[in-house]
Amino acid sequence: MPFPRPLWLFGLAALGGGAALYPMLSTASSSRQNTPALLEAAQRRDAFAHDERFHTHRPGSITLAQAIEVQRQRRALKLADAVAGAVSQGPGWEAQLGAFGSAQAAKRQQARLPALPLPVAVHRDGALFRLKSAAAAQPEAAQAFCRGAVAAGFDCFVRRREG
Repeated sequence: MPFPRPLWLFGLAALGGGAALYPMLSTASSSRQNTPALLEAAQRRDAFAHDERFHTHRPGSITLAQAIEVQRQRRALKLADAVAGAVSQGPGWEAQLGAFGSAQAAKRQQARLPALPLPVAVHRDGALFRLKSAAAAQPEAAQAFCRGAVAAGFDCFVRRREG
């Protein structure tokens, strides 16, 4: 290797000749003695960085079972939104049979309902899922619907739906 030799000579000449040679040699020899320890420390550091990068448990991470449950809930929401879209969304009078924290709870309540004169669907409204009838043109039709629901043991109230 002819290239490093002129650099060593230039370094010696710049630092004052032979006096600078001793510190260079002692540093070089001491660094060679610590090389296995330095390499081992570097390997531990790299292994730790690898573990941190690929195996960090973040507070926002979820288990597979939780991910599957979220997918089920999203599917239920899509079905609820599709059913809600099938029920008339125009202006009129509607009967509300309840507001629930989940689509599944609203669907369970809907399954318990007897046959009523207006179709019923689950509508998502922010964080709530409302079990409501289709809009009726006249308030009397919605009130008759509510009377049938109350007679069957359900809570119900009529409200005006704006288009």
